[in-house]
Amino acid sequence: MMVFTVEEIFQKPNKEANVASFEDALNETRFGKFHYCLIFISGIFMTSVFWEVMGINYVLPVAECDLNITSKQQYGIVSGVWFLGIIVTSNLWGFVSDTYGRRNVLIISTLAALLTSVCSSLSANLWQLVLFRLLNGILLEKMSINGDEARTIKIFQTMYYINTGKKDYRIVKIKPNEEFSEKHEQRHVTKMMLDQLIELFRDYPRSISLVSTIQFCMYFVCNGMLLFFPDIVNERAMYLQTSSSSDVTLCEIVQHANRATANASNVVDQTRICVDELDISAFYYALILEGCYTGGFFLLSVLVNYVGRLAIFTFVSFSTGICGFLIVWIQNATVALYLYVWLLGSGVTVILLNTVTYDLFPTHLRALALGVSTMFGRLASLMGGNIAGLMLERHCSAMYILSGSISISAGILIFFIPNIRQKKY
Repeated sequence: MMVFTVEEIFQKPNKEANVASFEDALNETRFGKFHYCLIFISGIFMTSVFWEVMGINYVLPVAECDLNITSKQQYGIVSGVWFLGIIVTSNLWGFVSDTYGRRNVLIISTLAALLTSVCSSLSANLWQLVLFRLLNGILLEKMSINGDEARTIKIFQTMYYINTGKKDYRIVKIKPNEEFSEKHEQRHVTKMMLDQLIELFRDYPRSISLVSTIQFCMYFVCNGMLLFFPDIVNERAMYLQTSSSSDVTLCEIVQHANRATANASNVVDQTRICVDELDISAFYYALILEGCYTGGFFLLSVLVNYVGRLAIFTFVSFSTGICGFLIVWIQNATVALYLYVWLLGSGVTVILLNTVTYDLFPTHLRALALGVSTMFGRLASLMGGNIAGLMLERHCSAMYILSGSISISAGILIFFIPNIRQKKY
């Protein structure tokens, strides 16, 4: 007969303690070098996205003759195609990320983005680009669902080892996800996506509505007004070359440029004057804008656990909103441009809002929630660019006031997000 001491009994491994949910098992890997590498790689992804958004804004002002652009509203149409492609696939990407794994989605989406970027530069028309998007969606429908628990444990062990330098990762089994415990490989992809959407809006209606609305407000301002930033900077430079006074508002400069374009188009057989290069000041202010984003992201990472997310959101939203109002009345184009830069800086809190969204939803709905809220943000970019193009030509002052009001509205809505006052998370 074997006899165990009390100490030996307590030293026996507890199998129950070595079983955890996916989220708890992930938390057991700790935070360390692996996550710093992940942050760096994520930064590269975000850089490529930002380049896609910014690049077209500097092409359009010098390609008006080549593209036969006759109004600022056409800027919004040309730029909106990119956002439209994201809107169409936003929910699908979120669902596929939750269901098939983020790694597979990142690999496929990155390669697809590279392919479509190359093909769009070679495409003769827009319909070829639409075709490539369609083929990409068809390929996604053919993917199969695989849950590889052994591989998941091995990945977690590797993460734990990189972060801690130890090999004593205690989790040996992942609890099955009740959401997908049935034989989901026999279910249709569209039905699974709809089921998750229904669950998202049924169980978390307030949270998803708030983050989606705030995303809409932020993207409407930062992306909608960003589209015309290089063109307005260029118009300011051209105005100062022909005028001795700089005591004018930005809207007066825009109206002056619109009148000049209208007068030229009314002259019979008038040869159109084409701008084939941007004034150097456009790149100067672009660097300032990039500096605001770079410095803003760094300060967010440092201050978020000390002053809290609410304080950061409130400061950025209200300060950028006030800038939108001041731009209308400031009788100095240079000062107004700096205010314009900070108005566009409202987008610096978008990433922080994504972290808030991440905290509000369970693991199996997080990517879908981000996809839905981002879809509203992209929709705002599409609408903002077209509305701004129309209003800047006819009601310039109203457009800046509208942008300021929307930014302040986002700051007010932030107060209604659950747990937003939490400083450490």
